[in-house]
Amino acid sequence: MSASAPELHAAVGLAEIVVEGPGHAASIDASDPRLAQAGDALRALRRAITRSRGFALILCACDAPASRDELIHRLADSMPSATLHRIDLGDQDNDLLDTVAACCISATPGPAMITGAERMLDDPDLAPGFLQGLNLRRAEWPRQAPQPVVFWVPRRVLGQLTAGAPDFFDCRSDSIELPELTNLALRPFAEREWQWGVDPRFTAEERTERRKELKARIAAAAGSNDERVVRARLEWWDEVAELEELRGNLDEALRIRREEELPGYQRLGDARSMAVTQGRIADVLQNRSELDEALRIRRKEALPVFQRLGDVRSVAITQGQIADVLQHRGELDEALRIRRETQLPAFQRLGELRSAAVTQGKLADVLQARGELDEALRIRREEELPAYQRLGDRREVLVCCVNITRVLLERAADRDCAEANTLLCQALADARGLRIPEAEHIEQLLAEHGMSCDVADVATDAARV
Repeated sequence: MSASAPELHAAVGLAEIVVEGPGHAASIDASDPRLAQAGDALRALRRAITRSRGFALILCACDAPASRDELIHRLADSMPSATLHRIDLGDQDNDLLDTVAACCISATPGPAMITGAERMLDDPDLAPGFLQGLNLRRAEWPRQAPQPVVFWVPRRVLGQLTAGAPDFFDCRSDSIELPELTNLALRPFAEREWQWGVDPRFTAEERTERRKELKARIAAAAGSNDERVVRARLEWWDEVAELEELRGNLDEALRIRREEELPGYQRLGDARSMAVTQGRIADVLQNRSELDEALRIRRKEALPVFQRLGDVRSVAITQGQIADVLQHRGELDEALRIRRETQLPAFQRLGELRSAAVTQGKLADVLQARGELDEALRIRREEELPAYQRLGDRREVLVCCVNITRVLLERAADRDCAEANTLLCQALADARGLRIPEAEHIEQLLAEHGMSCDVADVATDAARV
């Protein structure tokens, strides 16, 4: 995850980040047992491959080609030290061993994923030769194909395949069944897509499955010193730490950062990643209210490294994180100075419209905390909101509007309450349209202030405004 993560989608008065759009609603139902079944099966397959020494025959039953293809892709993602070879059987592949052997002696040997056997078996002219070839050359496979070989077939042909080539399939080491799932439902087993913390699209069950998947990957790659694998392992640890932090397990998150990630990057001599990790250690300490140590790490460990590397963006982000701690400690003047004089100008020079908008929102937070409500409201309306509108970010527009209502309700001048009611009702309609959890938060806010979104009431309030 990049060092810029905390700034890109800072929560501005609402709950944690949630992505917009229909994807969120499409997650697999939390009561559906197929998610755990897919996770267990995928981990079993990876174990079978990584523990094999030479040839190993594995039979995977999966009825949906789309699920099969996605699972093969996810398997490859989780094994950075291996090259998976996909062999799709066609009319010409009557003798499979020669094709697989060519992969095993290639410049990048690795496990072979065999697909399309059902097409051979469905053709009465091809099936006998295909099955006979497997049986007759069974003894040659361990020598010519010294890699794991995985047959992916639909359940309907399992009997025909194993009965037609009994000698060959008698030597299989594993038979694994995988459920049919959409690509979206297989997201917990994918490479990381969301780069700003835990993927907000995950249900609680998906987060649990993701954590199990990552720990299994780490265990499978534990003995490798290959730099690609080491870096992948450190990225997996980073995500596990975020999941632990979300579960409230701050001690384990801190242990991972200090004992797994930081020493790993030290051994690689990666100064930048060490500084990023120090910042994440400070994040955990800040969540544990250890503000003095969090501030020390940001000032003494992270910031000097980014300055030395000439990383202007990460310097600006770290300065903002220092301002966050100062704001928590009640040092509002210094927090305001850093945001105005250091962080905001840096993002503006970099042309970082989104990060500048987030910083404007945090400026407004400080001003509101100092009781400067008119200026806080001006920044929200004239600086922050137009930026999100230009970016086309519907969720952040919605969040900004809700934060505007907070200032209005605190200021409580003439017509402020009516305007706040109108804005909240508009935000509620948008949140429901996007199918994001902020809708519940807005409903609570309306209830707390005795407001209604009845069409007649809102129309009357809008007329007063």
